[in-house]
Order: sequence, then C-alpha cells, then structure tokens
Amino acid sequence: MTLIGFTSDLCTLLWDSTLPSWLFTSQPWRSFVFVVALPLFLLCAAVYMNADLGLAPFDAIPTMVSRKSKLPFYAVRMAWDALAIIVGAAAGGQLTVGTIILALTVGPSVSWIGKKMEPLPLQES
Repeated sequence: MTLIGFTSDLCTLLWDSTLPSWLFTSQPWRSFVFVVALPLFLLCAAVYMNADLGLAPFDAIPTMVSRKSKLPFYAVRMAWDALAIIVGAAAGGQLTVGTIILALTVGPSVSWIGKKMEPLPLQES
C-alpha cells in the first residue's frame, strides 16, 4: 500500500514522457486506446478480485452481497456498477459509452476468469 502513490507518479511520468497527449484526448485515437486497453483491464481486474488478497471497498461490497444472498456475482456486480453510474449521473457526471461497457463487462469477466483460476483437484496417486 505504501508504494501505490510512488508507482502511480512513476507511471504518470513515463506515460507523459513517452506517449503524446493527443493519443488520449482526440478521436478516433481515444476510442482505439480504450478498445486495446479494455481486455487488459478486465483481465487484471478479474485476477485482482479473485486472488483472495483483499479488495477495495467498492469491489468488496458486491462480493459480500453475492455471497450472503446466493445471487450470482456477475449480476450483483452489474447492478452495483449501474447504481454507481446512476449516482454519478445524478451528481452531474458525464455518461459515456465506455462507462456503460465497463459496467456490463466487469462482473461477467471477473466471474469467468475466477472459474478459470479455481484450483484443480489433486490427483490421487
């Protein structure tokens, strides 16, 4: 936890010094970066949430609700993300296609990759 701020600052410095700003601010490049980064983000988020090393509160709440209610995680996470979008829009936030895509894909991705990460049963010899 101590190194998160330093790591973020270092990554920001590296991005700013190597990639042009228009790559993230002008279309169609911005959409291209989103499409390329989305699968990597979903993979990393799913591995992080399934590693059992602790979760941030925003990620932990749907996990707890899913376990207590016996509802599928993907459905709870999609509803949780939809609620966050509604709150954000009500507070004046901008709703984008990318926001909706993320809300619809994080839950299913975490569930699918989580099933792939389950340990294999030990073979009796």
